[in-house]
Amino acid sequence: MTFAYGTGARFSVVVDGFDDEGRGRGHFEGADVAVRGAAPGDVCVVRTERAFKARQLIQARVESYQTEGPIHVQRHCAHPGPCPACPFEGLSRSFEVGAKMARVHHAVSEAGLDPGLVDDLVFGPRHGRRQKVKLTAQGGPGPLTLGMYVPHTHVLAPATGCPYAEPDLAEVGDEIQMTLRAHRAWADDERRPGIKGVILRAYPEGVAAAVVTRAPLDDAVWADLCTLDLLRLEEWVDAAQGNSLVGGQMHRAAGPPHTAHDGGTRTAISPHAFCQPDPDLAQRLYDDVAAHLVALGAGHHFDLYAGEGGFARALGARGVHDVVGVETAPAAFAILQTVCREAVMQPVEEFVQSRPLPAGAAVIADPPRKGLGPVVTGALARAHVRALALVSCDLGAFTRDAAELSRHGFVPVVVRPYDFFPGTPQVELLSLWGPG
Repeated sequence: MTFAYGTGARFSVVVDGFDDEGRGRGHFEGADVAVRGAAPGDVCVVRTERAFKARQLIQARVESYQTEGPIHVQRHCAHPGPCPACPFEGLSRSFEVGAKMARVHHAVSEAGLDPGLVDDLVFGPRHGRRQKVKLTAQGGPGPLTLGMYVPHTHVLAPATGCPYAEPDLAEVGDEIQMTLRAHRAWADDERRPGIKGVILRAYPEGVAAAVVTRAPLDDAVWADLCTLDLLRLEEWVDAAQGNSLVGGQMHRAAGPPHTAHDGGTRTAISPHAFCQPDPDLAQRLYDDVAAHLVALGAGHHFDLYAGEGGFARALGARGVHDVVGVETAPAAFAILQTVCREAVMQPVEEFVQSRPLPAGAAVIADPPRKGLGPVVTGALARAHVRALALVSCDLGAFTRDAAELSRHGFVPVVVRPYDFFPGTPQVELLSLWGPG
């Protein structure tokens, strides 16, 4: 079976399982095969994308179906499958929900918690329409393509006309791509650092964009981008290696800051700042957290990894204004200063070590994918936190954090999953904790 381990090798596989990345799983002559675009019940011809002979693992994608299983439904995406961003596209919604809930129950059980704590999946009224997209760039402005990388590869798939994004975002993304491509002379100069990507965000009044570059754009390129019909255009320069679009400093901007719909106070928000993809579902999350903390009556509130202060605004709507917000991203911190009684620009791990939390405090923690980690959970335990709301965007991180919190005597009240990313296996998980 050596040929199957070669990139581009074709073979047939029966799919009888599914994994956490939304891939069908099967076997071929003793090897485990993970297939993008396949689902249980399929018999398909696949092409190898990546292989690990020592691990007997083959990563592949569907080329054609010999037999389609019962989970498939009509696709809504204009791009041929499988999509690198939305592996559930073209599969039944009931299967998607079941797969997500199975992941959640497994993570809860792995943490040693009672699966009976898990609520039903919470859906948003926008049916998956995302208000923000991040598109990675490949190539200079001349041959530039905006899209998303196929998992575990260096292949960039175009991302236009996505049915899960607000329609205006796709249109603006195309216009920015065409404008950058027009500057071929700028692109052909090998001394010019490239463009990292483009962030698009939908506001009630229209679309704003942030172009993330490795070095400042030429003025002519910037001037042409400014002619596009955008509420606001920002240029962020980030010379760090890699394709991350999170960091950097704003170099210049055109147009006034705009406000984002969050169901509460309207605050000027940069398109570069973090936000949940569905603003209505985000407000449900904010309100659920605020209601839990207010009910427990804690005196001091700390919003760790605070972002734009959505949780602080929800607390403020309930009369709680004594909130300290901790954040490191400059775009979000500028907003946080207008929302919290005190805003601190510092990594959370450093904050909890340099400034011990007061006994009986209420804490909101919405960490990045790596989760809280032992430094932060230890600080929460030493403070005998009265109420904790933990938002986990990675189920593996939730399992680790929840097990550590339980070890420190925290008692889980409820675990509630939110479906912020229809079309994907991803689940945002809120766990509410009280003292032991």
